[in-house]
Amino acid sequence: KDEKYGVIDINDKILFPFSDIRITDYDPRFLVVEKDWKYGIFDSKGKSVTDIIYDNKAILNSNLIQLQVDGFHNVIFDRSKGRIIEDGEFFCEQEVNGMIKFSNMIDGKRLYGFRDSTGKVIVEPVFSEGGNYLKNGLAPVKIDHKWGLINKKGEFILKPTYLEIGESNDALG
Repeated sequence: KDEKYGVIDINDKILFPFSDIRITDYDPRFLVVEKDWKYGIFDSKGKSVTDIIYDNKAILNSNLIQLQVDGFHNVIFDRSKGRIIEDGEFFCEQEVNGMIKFSNMIDGKRLYGFRDSTGKVIVEPVFSEGGNYLKNGLAPVKIDHKWGLINKKGEFILKPTYLEIGESNDALG
């Protein structure tokens, strides 16, 4: 409307006030917004929850949004709680089979770990590489150039002794 962005319902009732701030992800609770190529979070009434300062955004699942500034600095905003639940030097990937793979820079090395769907760290970042959790609840991980498999508690099901681990029709081979 008049080169402004907003949200209305089917009865033309304004749900989010029209402005020059573009809505990139709508949810009835909180919205991801963009202005001048920067991102932020607003509530459904149009009130700013975070500043519009973030360079990138990623929707991790229906509740968690990752916002990134200055390369590797990220925050995780939880829509169900209405606040930032983590702020630091990490990077998360989109949730797969109930788990979120993430990485931290530790002693100059990128190490991988896993969070559950609420963003809680379940498996600390100790792996040099990590794959997504499969439907069977296992994830391939690499330590010292060898691959193994862990469960959702981070316990090894197969110790890291293999050069490669692959997936075929939900089986590992």
